[in-house]
Amino acid sequence: MQAQAAAPAPAAQTIGSGSDSLVLRISQDYYQGDAQYVVKVDGRQISGTLTAQVLHSQGQSDTITVKGDWGPGAPKVEMLFLSDAWGGTSDTDRNLYLDGATYNGASMPAASLSLMGGRGAGLRLHRGKPARPKRILQHAGLDRGV
Repeated sequence: MQAQAAAPAPAAQTIGSGSDSLVLRISQDYYQGDAQYVVKVDGRQISGTLTAQVLHSQGQSDTITVKGDWGPGAPKVEMLFLSDAWGGTSDTDRNLYLDGATYNGASMPAASLSLMGGRGAGLRLHRGKPARPKRILQHAGLDRGV
């Protein structure tokens, strides 16, 4: 991995508004710039483009709190990785990671994803209980369960 000029402190940001709260822990592999992404809930983009700050290899995570009123049922949460870069080796590769998540205060123990190759990925969360998320890959507008 190409080194950043200085190791930044983890970022904490809140996007959206409402009574439901999804907290995402995000990190990156840095290469010629930071990883950029967007977050969607039930197909609706929440806020604009977000930028990962901290390195996955350092064991830290940015904290993104996504607020909304998603009602009963399982909201579909998508992270779309916008700025993939590959320099030919694992040390010259920009990647994005979902290191973990909580939903309305409940830990989501299986909520971890590695986004590589410019794809989006999503989670199906279960409202109000710590359920195992269903992983969904999105490529070319098509969803398929993993």
